[in-house]
Amino acid sequence: MAASARRHHEFHGGDRAGFQSGYVDALPVSNADVGATAARLMGLTPKPKGNLIGRVMTEAMPNGATPKASSDTLKSEASANGLRTVLNFQRVAKQRYSTRRISRPNRRARRRRQTKTAGQ
Repeated sequence: MAASARRHHEFHGGDRAGFQSGYVDALPVSNADVGATAARLMGLTPKPKGNLIGRVMTEAMPNGATPKASSDTLKSEASANGLRTVLNFQRVAKQRYSTRRISRPNRRARRRRQTKTAGQ
């Protein structure tokens, strides 16, 4: 089984009982998810500690359900110099996975700076 999404690491769990043979997961996966999935396969129910809980990768298991996934973007307000932070993320069930963070000038502020430079 291989699990990956954009900039996330691949997880190779093997073609053993509990995983679909040759399955490639299009959903994002974190290290916390690997632990939660391994615990489920071993019949363990660990108590959550903190916010990094992880999800069980049911979509990679035989007859497993594929959870609903979505993508979204959060943007900060532009600062005085025109910079803003953009966070692209994916959500699977209640888990959020960051896919990329970009800090870039807002176009209007960039044009203002270019106009000032050209006129000086």
